[in-house]
Amino acid sequence: MITAAAIAVGVTAMSGCDESSNPSGAAKPSKTAGIQPEDGLEGAIAKAVDAGKGYSVSDATDLDRDAHRSAPTWWKICFQKKGKAPSSVDFGVVLNSERCPDKWGDHVAVPETPNLVGQQFKDAEKKILGMGYPAPDMRVYYGGEAVTESFDLDSVRGQVCAQFPQAGDPFDNPENVKLHVAEGKCP
Repeated sequence: MITAAAIAVGVTAMSGCDESSNPSGAAKPSKTAGIQPEDGLEGAIAKAVDAGKGYSVSDATDLDRDAHRSAPTWWKICFQKKGKAPSSVDFGVVLNSERCPDKWGDHVAVPETPNLVGQQFKDAEKKILGMGYPAPDMRVYYGGEAVTESFDLDSVRGQVCAQFPQAGDPFDNPENVKLHVAEGKCP
């Protein structure tokens, strides 16, 4: 579940899938509880909560990314359906940069991990989160110890000297991301 704090993150313009990403005859987002795909994930969650509904968020592809543990601003809605719990809605989402699949759970190409070594931490962090890795699974080694709390990550400045998964490795959902960051430049 996405926390209320995550919902409070500034609303970002996001659109659901349109005709260009859902060919004729393909599944389209449905409207549930007055929720429109153009509301974006944050707006859709807020509308569901305001309507007294429960909700869940899951990857609309076969990659099984932890969309429910990531910032809603990274995702757009492709599908929604009545949830398993009474008075709930399930949202099927993809990253903003991706096309919606034709149907929930379709196979998509597995993205490769970018080379983050030599990049500033803040740029590397955006790239790794933009792949769908959830922030809670990211371990950042800065000054010798792992820094994992988001408020601690705000103070991390410097170059990424080592990374896991390695550049070119395929996305793997249960994988913990490890970034070793120099206090300044890499040795």
